[in-house]
Amino acid sequence: MARVMVRAIVTDIEGTTSSLSFVKDVLFPYSRARLPDFVRRHSHDPQVRALLDDARSQAGPLGDEALIAALVRWIDEDRKVTALKGLKA
Repeated sequence: MARVMVRAIVTDIEGTTSSLSFVKDVLFPYSRARLPDFVRRHSHDPQVRALLDDARSQAGPLGDEALIAALVRWIDEDRKVTALKGLKA
C-alpha cells in the first residue's frame, strides 16, 4: 500500500465552521493581498497554470497582469469561480 502525505484539507467553512463575517473580513482580505504575488511566483507551476487557463477561459484573452486584476476583482465581488477557489485554497 502506497503512503500519501496529506498537505492540506480544504473545507467549506463559510457559515459552517466559522462566521460569515470571518470569511469576508479576514480570509478574503488575506487572499486578496497575497494572490497577485502567488500567481506571479507560481504561474509556471502546471497546477497553477491550469487554474489560470481556466480563469482566463471565463475572463477572456488576458495577459497575466490583467488576469491577476480580474482575479482580485472576483474576490472583491465574492464570485464563485472554481479556478479562483483553487488558487485561494
